[in-house]
Amino acid sequence: MRNRHWRARAVFCHLITTAHGPSAANNNYWPEMYTNQPIVDAKKKHPYSDMASPKLFGNVGGFDPQLFLSANECTDDLVKGQHRGKYSPLDVAGWLDRFSSSATWRLSETSGARKSETAEARRLEIDVAIQAGIGRFFASKMRCAVLYAVYEKNTRSGGAGGSA
Repeated sequence: MRNRHWRARAVFCHLITTAHGPSAANNNYWPEMYTNQPIVDAKKKHPYSDMASPKLFGNVGGFDPQLFLSANECTDDLVKGQHRGKYSPLDVAGWLDRFSSSATWRLSETSGARKSETAEARRLEIDVAIQAGIGRFFASKMRCAVLYAVYEKNTRSGGAGGSA
């Protein structure tokens, strides 16, 4: 179980930090100890001072901008009916949901068969559950950022009759 756990943890951490990077400073951005970044109100305080303004979740791109779109870029593509050949936050959210579901299922499969016999095994089970929760959180937040950006574009363009 230990190797499987560390592989699962690496998948969550690498995917989240590669697809969503509000700050390059490791003392500011740490997905496991996340400081919430607003989707709507850029005046709310958060530690991500080294990103472009307005400092909102939807403006955050990935640490690999050649591979990943921000929520706002994704919305622009949706509205224009184009595709830049990059992964969107919706793609990432789907992956995170699948990884979270798989981790949760595997965890219930292994821990349901027997009670954790050692403290190390129990710590691993707790860590896997936490990682799955982090994955679900970021998946939901990424979807919310895209949906809010669609709402904003429709509101600015004169209502729900827009192409989004």
